Amino acid sequence: MDIDVSSEAYSNLYTLLKQHNEYNCVRFSHLSSCCKNATVDVILDEVAPNDSINKIKNINFVYSKELEEKIKSINLIYRDSNFLLKCEPLVQNKSCSNCGNNGSDCGSCSGCNFKK
Repeated sequence: MDIDVSSEAYSNLYTLLKQHNEYNCVRFSHLSSCCKNATVDVILDEVAPNDSINKIKNINFVYSKELEEKIKSINLIYRDSNFLLKCEPLVQNKSCSNCGNNGSDCGSCSGCNFKK
């Protein structure tokens, strides 16, 4: 998975990790969403034994193998006091018609839904 972090996002994450030494990494985690979209969140966390790790400068960015199998790239920026993520899924299933607008996995599209 390709991870691109802007210098401003990196600087702010580095500061947060220094202020919260109970955490040792930045985690990209999956959020349930319609299978047409790849929804990822960014949180401070601790490295787990089965995590994939991508070290950028002095920060470990971690994610699950499952996320790595679904996401091609993540672009993280910092703008207007917010972290913003843009993700590109490996496969986009635009033909899925079973997704509602309630923000949950439809669970019926093969190859595009995440396990809960």
